[in-house]
Amino acid sequence: LLTAPNIGNYQPLFSAEDEAGNSTELRSMLTVVPKPLSKVENVRGEAKGTAAILEWDPVPDDIDGYRIYVGEDPLQALYSLNTGRPTTRATVSGLLPGKTYYFSLTAVKGDQESAEKSTPVKVDIIGLTLNVTEEDSSLLLEWPNLPDSLPLSSFLLEYGTTPNTFVERRTLNGALR
Repeated sequence: LLTAPNIGNYQPLFSAEDEAGNSTELRSMLTVVPKPLSKVENVRGEAKGTAAILEWDPVPDDIDGYRIYVGEDPLQALYSLNTGRPTTRATVSGLLPGKTYYFSLTAVKGDQESAEKSTPVKVDIIGLTLNVTEEDSSLLLEWPNLPDSLPLSSFLLEYGTTPNTFVERRTLNGALR
């Protein structure tokens, strides 16, 4: 059992001798790394306007803060941001309405980061997104993630043949999905 006083690389010399007087020596490299930071657990999130309110359990380690990973796919982050302090709550704002975002966290201390990200939490930002797909002689209009409590008759569809010049207006049929 070896104890190293500091993190870094060491080149210890090991020697052994048996009762008959036979001996051997071995020089090896020993790399001492810091204990990995704990995984962030129990991440929770909810939408509030175009922001996501996140909360999580504190890690038991002495840390500088947390890194929040944000993406539209639970396995791939678009960007990350740091809390800058060891808080257990953060608000990520400026998110696009009608989109689903996934958030994962790690603990951070200096240049060290948790080896494993937290389990991603899903947050649906409230709002209407309109997807338009060209078809043979028509356009398919889709509005994903529309809450059931919000009828389409609450919206007015405006359209035209030139960008930003809407010449027609229609109230949507509230029975459509």
